[in-house]
Amino acid sequence: MYTYKQTNEQAANHPANSLTFNNVAFGITRVLDQSSNPIASICGMFHLIIGFLFGAATQLYDFKTLLHKSTFCLVPRGRRLGSYRFLEALQAGCVPVLLSNNWVLPFSEIIDWSKAVIWADERLILQMSRDEVAYLLLHEQCPLPVMTPGDLILASARFFISLSDGTYAQVSDVEDSYKNDRKWLIRMMMETVPSIVRSISHADILSLRQQSQFIWDTYFSSIDKIIDTTLEILKDRVDQHMSRTAFVWNTAPGALYFFPEFSQDLAAYPFFLGHVVAEPSDRFTAVIYAQSTPVIVTSSIYRLIKSISRSKYLDKILILWHCDPPPPAEFRWPVPKHINVVYKFIDSVQERFTVYPEIDTDAVLSLDEDSYLLTDEVDFAFHVWQHFPSQLIGYIARSHYYDDGRGQWRYSSKWTNDYSMVLTVSAFYHKYYGYLYYHWLSPATQQLIGQSENCEDILMNFLISHVTKLPPIKLTQRRYQQDSMPGSSQELTPSAFSSRWLNIDHFTRRQRCLNVFVEEFGYMPLVRSSMRFDPLFFKDPVSRTRKKYRQIDLIP
Repeated sequence: MYTYKQTNEQAANHPANSLTFNNVAFGITRVLDQSSNPIASICGMFHLIIGFLFGAATQLYDFKTLLHKSTFCLVPRGRRLGSYRFLEALQAGCVPVLLSNNWVLPFSEIIDWSKAVIWADERLILQMSRDEVAYLLLHEQCPLPVMTPGDLILASARFFISLSDGTYAQVSDVEDSYKNDRKWLIRMMMETVPSIVRSISHADILSLRQQSQFIWDTYFSSIDKIIDTTLEILKDRVDQHMSRTAFVWNTAPGALYFFPEFSQDLAAYPFFLGHVVAEPSDRFTAVIYAQSTPVIVTSSIYRLIKSISRSKYLDKILILWHCDPPPPAEFRWPVPKHINVVYKFIDSVQERFTVYPEIDTDAVLSLDEDSYLLTDEVDFAFHVWQHFPSQLIGYIARSHYYDDGRGQWRYSSKWTNDYSMVLTVSAFYHKYYGYLYYHWLSPATQQLIGQSENCEDILMNFLISHVTKLPPIKLTQRRYQQDSMPGSSQELTPSAFSSRWLNIDHFTRRQRCLNVFVEEFGYMPLVRSSMRFDPLFFKDPVSRTRKKYRQIDLIP
């Protein structure tokens, strides 16, 4: 049992204080009134007891603190069938114990509440004797952290009025008679709510709390989500051939991020691969964004294609051509014969993550024209993605922080011990996120990308972290995405960046985008991480023959 001492101001403003005074005054009046009938006297004594009980409780406990520290919360039948108390328990991460038989829970058509709540028969309480109820109330053996004073009055009044002889028990007598009778207490508890919750294992409690938090956050945490859930249920009723299964509704990230138009196969979605018998894609498609590149044998894009084409996992290369001069028609890329190089002409960087028909694989390697990755880096990144297909996997990390002085979020490219974003200049992602990018994000957000010709990578990080609640994954210690080959005369320094990354306006626009995205999402979805994945024996002084990705060690 947790106790929390309230301040005088908190106690004075507690909503139960007015109820406490009213109950004490009303109880004394009714008990002293000799002309009252027995039922009135019983109710008077009951009000007196409730007044004193809540008067003491409001001085010792803060409701919200107690609620968040509780493991289980009793949700009794109330004036609104306990709906408000039920949602309050869900929000606090407290497992609801429902005392309302035949109550139809919200969205029960699609939500499997048996994985998130505990049902208790409310008739068990009324079947106890009056002495048992008084003993439980006195010793708080049946805590009611989410029961309002009104709820308790109503429940207890039903019990007292139901007595056939019209009498009530003195609480002090009950305490004395059962103080030492522990065998009776054990027998009584075997049939009560405490015995039910104590029989649940710690693993099951954790599962219940996780599921209740998932349901709250996905379907009930805002008016928008409640409305969206309602509309999606109606949509499934109309288009039954495209309706989502109960598994989708009750498995993270939920049905609101599941578009059956994309695929009816659960294996096509990155967050369900761990729940179905399916392996992630064994090949990937490289998508290169080119905006100002002369296609010659010494150009950065030529060297990039030459490097990634050596990967045995490469399926196809797709070049998004966003340049004024068209690509040379007869130019031959340095790729094997079985690798196709396809051009797609785009008008804006906003089209970078479009799921083009040419993308046949689940894994997409997003690259900039001035990026350079060694073949071993490509293979290692793809290997990590196969184990974490729901996350963004890349080499160049960025972070964010909140500036208290300016009252806004700030974008940072400083080299720190943690990060929250991975740039898509060299990163793997699942192609379904490209579908979500254009079908789930608001048009206003996409319009900002088109106007600024910037921030598309930040928005992709926002989207993936919002859906998965997970951070991206950074690989090795590479700090820059520049076109610079190990051992060449060009040093691995920021001076090797393209002009786009050195432009001050480019960085300023990214600062502004970060705060606009926070407003659009309603919160900051980015998740910090200090984890970095390196190949086995990375930088270790062992024989190179023992290392699988030997080229990565050459990067300073």
